[in-house]
Amino acid sequence: MIVNILNSVFNFVQGVVSTIFGSGVLPPQPPLPPPPQLRPIARDDFYTTDEGTPLSVPAPGVLANDFDFRGLPLTAILVSNPPNGTLTFNSDGSFVYTPNAGFTGTDTFTYQASNGVSRSLVATVTITVNATNQPPVANDDSYTTAVDTPLTVPAPGVLTNDTDPNGDPLTAQLVTGPTNGTLVLNPDGSFTYTPNAGFTGTDSFTYQASDGSALSNVATVTIDVLTP
Repeated sequence: MIVNILNSVFNFVQGVVSTIFGSGVLPPQPPLPPPPQLRPIARDDFYTTDEGTPLSVPAPGVLANDFDFRGLPLTAILVSNPPNGTLTFNSDGSFVYTPNAGFTGTDTFTYQASNGVSRSLVATVTITVNATNQPPVANDDSYTTAVDTPLTVPAPGVLTNDTDPNGDPLTAQLVTGPTNGTLVLNPDGSFTYTPNAGFTGTDSFTYQASDGSALSNVATVTIDVLTP
């Protein structure tokens, strides 16, 4: 009697468990996916150089701020060249960048870091090329006046045909005065030349144009003193 009761209880419990949890045998599970391949991290880089001046960056260069999660050594792979200069790019991250003649502003190139298994996302190297002051260019001038007659030339005077590559304002600076007369040369290029009494012929003086930082070549101003 007791055995029958125990069997009934066991069968009841087994039925409940089977109803809730099924047969108790888990179905086959798919294999776990392989761990993800962690790609290297490449960070953007920024450099500066002056107009007309090559930029040489030694190793590790662009790789200095990049890293690999597994500690694998990295190499640099060029993706795109700079549009405003020439580039020599090495796998150790070192490079030499030469801006095009006369170029100033911002130039860029891109690369990826590789650990031999995977590559990083594309990183950008930005190079700012700063403008440098270029000296002015002064050109010779010629004028005429009559004997015993002062010559007065208003501004910009001798600076009229002078130029500055950077567009800076110019001033005139006397280098040597005339030998056959007197001269007052003003910074704005205006001047007054007074020939010596009775002098006829050719007299001259020299000057330089200044942009405040650099001086031009020496230019010659020729004055012909004519007989009426």
